[in-house]
Amino acid sequence: MDNGETVALILLDLSAAFDTVCHRTLITRLRSTGIQGQALDWIASFLSNRSQRVYLPPFCSEPTEIICSVPQGSSLSPTLFNVYMSPLANIVRKHDIINTSYADDTQLILSLTKDPASAKTNLQEGMKDVADWMRLSRLKLNSEKTEVLILGNTPSAWDDSWWPTALGTAPTPTDHARNLGFILDPLLTMTKQVNAVSSACFLTLRMLRKIFRWIPADSRKTVTHALVTSRLDYGNTL
Repeated sequence: MDNGETVALILLDLSAAFDTVCHRTLITRLRSTGIQGQALDWIASFLSNRSQRVYLPPFCSEPTEIICSVPQGSSLSPTLFNVYMSPLANIVRKHDIINTSYADDTQLILSLTKDPASAKTNLQEGMKDVADWMRLSRLKLNSEKTEVLILGNTPSAWDDSWWPTALGTAPTPTDHARNLGFILDPLLTMTKQVNAVSSACFLTLRMLRKIFRWIPADSRKTVTHALVTSRLDYGNTL
């Protein structure tokens, strides 16, 4: 955008991403990154011998062994999922597409106007390779929930022909997209983000105002930092 180019930000959506991680594949990819010995055994032990059951009083099913997924809620799980997804970066890089990701939030970025013909070919071939790799990795790419945000002054640079037909209907470009908790707009004015944070903070402050008269000053500060200041501080660099 600084160079006057129009950019496509494609936010991929994975269905039940954490639940479909294959333990055997994950261990193989951990080993390829250099994790071996006791560290690898510890992670394998962390993933193995887990079971689940359905409980609907007064009935309870027999336990079933869990052979895939990383436990959600564990601080280790996003890192394990990052390792599981790491080959994806090399795939898209071959097609001159920028890839950024954190856990199951994966974005593809490419210029639409610098070299349109090459960019369209790269995106179509790259997305096919991404879909094939995810299928082999037992991940499901949800094209219906995948979002496209066109950043820049030439939104008409994108049309349905950019999207590979093998992946189904092309997503309609959105007027804003939520990315890791931030609302991005086509010109990156951050107006929607500021409005959303302001609205949430004012709503919380109005609620707190009703109970603050019965709360000591120190507790007021703690609650305000937890519910209001934390919203303002989140990603304050951006």
